[in-house]
This record gives sequence, C-alpha cells and structure tokens, in this order.
Amino acid sequence: MTSERVWREVPGADRGAPVRQRRGREAAAGQPGLAALQREAAEGPSVQGVQALQRMADDRALQRASLEEEEPLQGRFEAQPAVLQRVRVGQIEVSPSGGMPTWEQGGQTYHLNLTTATFHVTREGNPKIHYFYEGYGEGITDKQPTQGERGSKKKDRDRKKVKTSTVFSALPQNVQDFIRTHYAELLQV
Repeated sequence: MTSERVWREVPGADRGAPVRQRRGREAAAGQPGLAALQREAAEGPSVQGVQALQRMADDRALQRASLEEEEPLQGRFEAQPAVLQRVRVGQIEVSPSGGMPTWEQGGQTYHLNLTTATFHVTREGNPKIHYFYEGYGEGITDKQPTQGERGSKKKDRDRKKVKTSTVFSALPQNVQDFIRTHYAELLQV
C-alpha cells in the first residue's frame, strides 16, 4: 500500500507558494499555520518552525508599517494613535505595546523580543534582564546570546544597567510555564 501525496495551493500559506500536504491535514486545522506551529511545538524545534515564526514577526512589522502610512496628517489635525488592544491569554492580560507581546506577572513586566538573532524575554526594570532562548512552545531551550547581543563589560554609570547573558531557565518557573504553554497565542497579540 502506498501513500499518495497531494500538491496544492493553500490560501494564505507562505504567500501563495506551493505547499506539500497530505490529505486530511487541513480538515483537522482551522488555521493551517497555527495548527502546524502547535504540532511542531510538541515535536520540538525545527527549521520550518523558526521560519514560520520569522514570517509571523515580519507580517506583524508590515502590518504596523502599513497602518502608520494609512493615516497621514490632514490639515492641522493629527491622526489619533490607535488604542492598544489588550488580549487575555490564559489568566493574564497581554498588550502589543512597543510592537511586542507585553504582560505583567508576579509584579514584574515582561515582553517577548523576536527581533534579534537570538530570541529573548525581557524583564523590565533596573536592571533590565534579557533571558535568551531558542525554539518555541514546549520546545524552548536555553541558548547563549551572540557576542554582539551580550553588550560590553565597560561600566558606564549614566547608562541603565542591562544584564545580557542570562538564559531562559533563569526566569521564574511560573513565567517559563506561561510562555511555553501560550507561545503561539502570545505571537498573535
């Protein structure tokens, strides 16, 4: 018995590129991209998963840029800034402030940053702490930042302190669990 594979176009997947897909998979997934992301999260990190996350981050950046271009100044009146939409993820309210999913947990403010070579979670405050990781969902593991992401060892009293060599497992356990459990939802905020 041989397995028949079907090649077809999937609307909204990879900007119209042909996608190889077995029959029946799209029926189980209402959103092909999200379902694939969740399925791969259970299997562990993969190149395709990282690329999917990067595409999602790129799409969000394009959406923000297009929204800024749509409302030009009219006469002497300026367009009002959009109200930030807070979304409840699990039992926590998450907002897209600064273009990154931001939330408060345990009296601290955290946000996900996917704009650097090594993804990280930032805990706001003084010192600001970056917790570096790779992977997504349940497959998140510690990763050391690149040399450029570590910052300099030079002490500058005027600059705000930033700790840049901390790994994901140094986060409080409840924050780690929240991120791993709700990773796909956080990326959609």
